[in-house]
Amino acid sequence: MGIEWKALGAIGYGLPIASIVLIGMIVKGVQENLNLGVFLWLTSLFFVGLAWYLLGDESKQRGYKIFGAIAVITFAINGYVFREMRAFTENVKEASVKMLDFTKTPMLWLAVISLFLITLFTLSEIIVLSHASGAFNERFLKWSAWMKAIALSLMILGFVSFMPAIGDLLKSLILGKMALASIFLSLISILISAILYVTASIFATIGFLDLRVKVNKYKEVKVE
Repeated sequence: MGIEWKALGAIGYGLPIASIVLIGMIVKGVQENLNLGVFLWLTSLFFVGLAWYLLGDESKQRGYKIFGAIAVITFAINGYVFREMRAFTENVKEASVKMLDFTKTPMLWLAVISLFLITLFTLSEIIVLSHASGAFNERFLKWSAWMKAIALSLMILGFVSFMPAIGDLLKSLILGKMALASIFLSLISILISAILYVTASIFATIGFLDLRVKVNKYKEVKVE
């Protein structure tokens, strides 16, 4: 038992690594690589969700099963939003009309729901990784949880600090002054966040492959 969620977990946490590497390589062009990278990341949610659900079923942990359901729902909603957004951006000539239609359709609400689900998924993932690391004495999952938490903090910091950086960018363009320190710091934060996220995914992949579960009166133990 366990080979199913082991394989699914390895695939699910391996796909984000391929996604970020692909986006960074830009071998087919920025737009094509970005679309494929996002698609791979979204697909990873499906495999991760199934892996955690099966792990929760075997280890009798309802929280893992709930997280697995959240991951699959996040995959489904965001997959639909991603498909619609691609269709929206592919036709530049009708962009203004499509934008008008977009605001009048359920797509706007689905976009808000998708953002909420991504946030819920990310926070829940950190929690279940941390819990599983203690329940199964798996240090790789603990390292993954810590790195994902730090990566999330740096990502938020990077985007928040980028807002005032826009003013610095405009100032540098208008006045000719290179007041771009805040932009540099924002990019550094986002870059470090991406590196930590990739490392966390590697640790999660190793952790899932190394995980051993034996149920003894609904108490999980690590099988040596």
